[in-house]
Amino acid sequence: MSERDDSALAPRISQLEQLTNSQSELITTLLSRITKLEETVDQLSISTPRKNATPRMTPRRTNANRKSLPAKGANDASALAIPRSERRAKSMTNKNSAPIGSPRQNMSLARRSSRKRLSGAPKSSPRRAEIDSSRKSTYHVGGRTQHVISPSWFTEAKDDADPPRADLELEHVYGYNGKDGRTNVFCSRDGSSVIYYVAAVSIVLNIETNQQKLFVGHNEDISSLSVCPSAPFAVTGQLDPKGSQTAYVCVWNYETMEEICRIEDSDHIQKAVLCVSFGANAEYLYCIDQGPDLSVYRGPWQESQKKLQYITSAKIAKSQILGIVINPHFERYFEEIGNQKVEILDEFVTLGKSHLKYWTLQKRDDSIVAEGRMVSGRPRLKESIQTTLCAKFFPNRSCIIGTAMGQIYIICKNELVFNLQIQQNAIGAIELTSKGFISGGFDGVIFYHEITENDPEKFRCDVEWEHKLPVSTKYGVKAISLNESSDEILIGTRSCEIFALGMKTKKLNQIVQGHFDEVWGLAVHPNRSEFMTTSYDGTVRLWTSNGRKLLRSKSFAKERLVCVDISNIGKQFALGFQSGRVVVLDFESFEPVFDRKLAPEQISVIRYSPSDAYLAIGSWDQTVRLLHWSSQSKTFKVGKVLKGNTSSITSMQWSSNGKIVSTSSKSYEVLNFDIQTKSLVSPIDPDTKWHKWSNLLGWQVQGLFGKADGVHVNSVSVSESGNLCVSGNDSGELSLMRFPCLHPPARKVFPEGHSSCICSALFTMDNSYVLSTGGHDYSIMQWKVKGLSSEANSHESKINTEEKVSVVDETEPTEVDPKKQVETKKAGAGENPAAEAAEADAENPVIAKKTENTNVTFEDSSGSSSDNA
Repeated sequence: MSERDDSALAPRISQLEQLTNSQSELITTLLSRITKLEETVDQLSISTPRKNATPRMTPRRTNANRKSLPAKGANDASALAIPRSERRAKSMTNKNSAPIGSPRQNMSLARRSSRKRLSGAPKSSPRRAEIDSSRKSTYHVGGRTQHVISPSWFTEAKDDADPPRADLELEHVYGYNGKDGRTNVFCSRDGSSVIYYVAAVSIVLNIETNQQKLFVGHNEDISSLSVCPSAPFAVTGQLDPKGSQTAYVCVWNYETMEEICRIEDSDHIQKAVLCVSFGANAEYLYCIDQGPDLSVYRGPWQESQKKLQYITSAKIAKSQILGIVINPHFERYFEEIGNQKVEILDEFVTLGKSHLKYWTLQKRDDSIVAEGRMVSGRPRLKESIQTTLCAKFFPNRSCIIGTAMGQIYIICKNELVFNLQIQQNAIGAIELTSKGFISGGFDGVIFYHEITENDPEKFRCDVEWEHKLPVSTKYGVKAISLNESSDEILIGTRSCEIFALGMKTKKLNQIVQGHFDEVWGLAVHPNRSEFMTTSYDGTVRLWTSNGRKLLRSKSFAKERLVCVDISNIGKQFALGFQSGRVVVLDFESFEPVFDRKLAPEQISVIRYSPSDAYLAIGSWDQTVRLLHWSSQSKTFKVGKVLKGNTSSITSMQWSSNGKIVSTSSKSYEVLNFDIQTKSLVSPIDPDTKWHKWSNLLGWQVQGLFGKADGVHVNSVSVSESGNLCVSGNDSGELSLMRFPCLHPPARKVFPEGHSSCICSALFTMDNSYVLSTGGHDYSIMQWKVKGLSSEANSHESKINTEEKVSVVDETEPTEVDPKKQVETKKAGAGENPAAEAAEADAENPVIAKKTENTNVTFEDSSGSSSDNA
């Protein structure tokens, strides 16, 4: 390189040297600052140590000792000389332990011992030593083992394994099956009673006294009913029961309520009994099963005769059969059929979907046969026969038929001679009078027609009057029966109600009320002989158990109500809907004070706290939502959400002090929540006292299920006296047991009455009755508790001991100091408890004014009157 080139590069080299010197100075400055920062950190860590911090066991790497300490990861010859196993142990010691006796090692030992106590404490642990092993037990339900602990006060008594001495007697049934049945309302011969059915119970109701006589000879839903015109006999058929049993027919006396005979003929009666009827002279009995096949049996109906004589059978049709109607005016005669003289014993018609058939019961030589001929609409009708729903025979042997299109047919034997459009909707029922006939439509309108020309071919009738029933157009007439003694007609409707309508006065009286869809919810008033029920029909209804009648009703259009609970002092009631909506209403005015959709799924259970300050909402979304009453806004505020359940909540209860909510779910687990901390309480104190026990699982109800799976039990309730409990299951059985219920055989079972699952069962406030709702059978049943005074329980005084809870009326829940609570109890021990209760009632907005309801009212969700009861 030449000197010229060196002179050209000199400036560039000078610039690089200056840049290097400046970077070296910058690095030196940064290192000094880092050193000062490390010294500051060391001073702070010594002067203000962190909580639970351990002293550093190795020197910190600084500039002063950076060269003296071995570099991290350096290959030290002495370290390599140590065996591999010792190096691994030394490495683990450096990472996870500290020198013996150091704070770090003491903390590590403490953590290990605490983990050991949580996973399985030794028998010498003080926490486990408090509970004796003899108090622990297990039972199995739903494929899960339940571990329970008995209370400290419990001692096994001699009568714990015995059934209770008290008994239940079915006294009254609310409801009528007008939704599934038809032509199922009849008047007794003397006109004093109406005969009908609901669920598996046949009912004879005295119209004047409202007293019932019940026939409980069936084990499944009654599907058909007929009354003998010449004797106090009734016949009922039923659906096919579960299990190996088959459907059967019962003949019984509706005056004495005694069963005369039972037809259990599996050879000729298959599945359900759709229709039954007595013959003209009560000599023959006709049954139509689901085949559909016609079976004929012969009486006479003597109470000593327990088995009827089978006569004959016949295939009816392939279409759906809806009824059979006998000619009550029939008299035997002889007729030439072919070259044979045949005696005609009876005549009747069968009705159904596009079906109308005329039948005669014939005696040929030594055999009796049923012959049927289809009624043809030609040439009178351009179309085919419509669906026929009801019929009545005139004295001249012609028959009037009501159809699904609002027409009437007049037939003579198997010939259609006249047809006329008389109503806009389907004709659900027809009844004859001395001068005409009454027709009732599915639109709820009753017409009285006066016959001006009785000749079948020149038939003529004029409408004298009409009357609209207080039901919606969807729930019209299904049955009509004439009560000649009182000049009234009895009307059964699809809304499961029975009315009495005066022929001359046009005065309408509702004599039977009921839900017209599945009945689920049930709640008992704490101070009155009243109770509430909710149904999928969208109504909540208030009943009186002493008066045995409906007091009030409120309808929520297009909603399904699932559960209900009345506050502990009777001021409010809360409703849970299938849609997840919750509505709280004032008990006196039925006006809402809270209305909101809280859950995405069905509300399955609602429970007021003992003080009524909280409302717990259990849902199928596996959560519990807490509502807290606000005295300022006079409504509930949405509070905490308690989570932890792995399945839908089925039952729920509060502790007596109002601090714990206990739930059980479909997965057979019990969870206990502290409402203040929103945390699970586990394990729960076995001596915890509970407010109105209703959980399906626990030590107190370990004998509830017996050998059955837990899914069959739907509810449990304890009497106010605390010595009895009642439960209902999916088989429609009501069980009465001692409480605590510890042994499965210690029960009395009452299988009669309900034909579907018992969704709820509760004692009334004075323990005089047990109430039960039947789900799919649309019924509410009232059972008289007999022998309650003789029922003694050695545990009663200890079971009924509940802590007194003051009424909380604050906008926000407050923590209660246990020491202050004890001091308050001691200080107020000598004061007047009645005055304190009155003062608390005056301050709390959830106190009910006791007034008597006497009139039946029907309201929609807005509070106005509604036509849909």
